[in-house]
Amino acid sequence: MPHFNAHCLVRALTGLTATLAFTCASKAAIAADGAIAPAGGSALPWLGLALVSMVAVMLGLRMQKQRAELAQLKADLATPAEPDPRLAETEAERDKLQTEVALLIQRASEVAKARDDAEAANHAKTQFLAMMSHELRTPLNAILGFSEIIRSEALGPVGSDEYRIYAADIYTSGAHLLSVINDLLDLAKVESGMVDLRDELVDPASIVDETVRIVSKTEAARDIKILSQPEPGTPNFRGDKRRMRQILLNLASNAAKFTASGGSVYVRTYQSADGGVVMETSDTGIGIPADDLERVMEPFVQLDNQLTREYHGTVLGLPLCKQLAKLHGGVFEIESVVNEGTTVRVIMPASRTIHRPAPKQAEVAA
Repeated sequence: MPHFNAHCLVRALTGLTATLAFTCASKAAIAADGAIAPAGGSALPWLGLALVSMVAVMLGLRMQKQRAELAQLKADLATPAEPDPRLAETEAERDKLQTEVALLIQRASEVAKARDDAEAANHAKTQFLAMMSHELRTPLNAILGFSEIIRSEALGPVGSDEYRIYAADIYTSGAHLLSVINDLLDLAKVESGMVDLRDELVDPASIVDETVRIVSKTEAARDIKILSQPEPGTPNFRGDKRRMRQILLNLASNAAKFTASGGSVYVRTYQSADGGVVMETSDTGIGIPADDLERVMEPFVQLDNQLTREYHGTVLGLPLCKQLAKLHGGVFEIESVVNEGTTVRVIMPASRTIHRPAPKQAEVAA
């Protein structure tokens, strides 16, 4: 069967249609003049045939176009499409993101487990320290009490001065051990959030005077001057009086410990520029190297250098004071110069300051 060619068909049908149309028009004209009668009837069938031929041509063209489009579509479907490189990149990015999400989920799970383990260990540590402090305090109280009786010869002479010296050493060692136990327990409670502050009126000047009296007695034998320098007019503030006394007593005792005989320790209180209350200690001691200022704020860190090797202790005072200051919303600062001394200050926020009422007009006039 010959290949169907729409263009050839169109040309043939167009010529046929034109011939038929011319013939029909000629017959119609002759019939109208009356010279010749149309043979074979009317010319209208010829015109209809011409119109049908034109319609057939149009349908043939349309069918040819549809067949060409169908063939092209089949060819496109039969030919495999080339992969889009952007699709491959997108899939690679998706796989990478899925891997990262899985790693993040795993790390989050590990962090949560580590946090739970740390909290459990911290709770166990607090429970252990609380139990051990109770078990140690009971015999320590007996040691302190009996050694004090022997040292003071409350029940009569002991018969030898060496016994009194031994009793005094026992008392001093027991008091130091009790102080360490108390600091350990307080630090554990603060770190675990078990310390509740008792908000009350605090007179900084009275705390300074009390601190100076206590430290002066303990350091009298070393010929260290403990000087009180409260600034007149320093306002009171709200806070836990016992904890504030503990802070200042620890700072002053620590300053005296690292000050050589003949040195001085100054205990001050004054109002800061923003309205807060500052409690400060400064000394003329050995000082702290700048590189070690952060390390001394860590519990149980004893600086190992020529300046500090002769001084012993657990070094719990500064970390404990810092934590207690933070509980009050305060700021803990430390400045030091080697061989010149150290200054430590605790700054209470202005929101805790209790402003004194302004004097009445009559009192001012008087």
